[in-house]
Amino acid sequence: MNNRKIEIYKKKLEEEYISNSKIHGDISSNTKIANKAAKELIKLNRYLKENLDVAKEIIDELIGFSDINTQIWISALAIDIDYKKEES
Repeated sequence: MNNRKIEIYKKKLEEEYISNSKIHGDISSNTKIANKAAKELIKLNRYLKENLDVAKEIIDELIGFSDINTQIWISALAIDIDYKKEES
């Protein structure tokens, strides 16, 4: 996979992560929708735990993101993989 495709893939992962964490944290969202978003985040985290280099790049991008729900989910991942604990 060339560098351009890798960067596009990482950007898509970030967008999915942000979207699902916002949906999950939205208190006005339907429980089914919030649960589906949480399941997607769990899948993303599972993938990222298996691909630590990508995980670290995603964490670096999202750890200071403006949405608190994204920060919470990405911090949990950082703690799970023992990365950036001081910022999590």
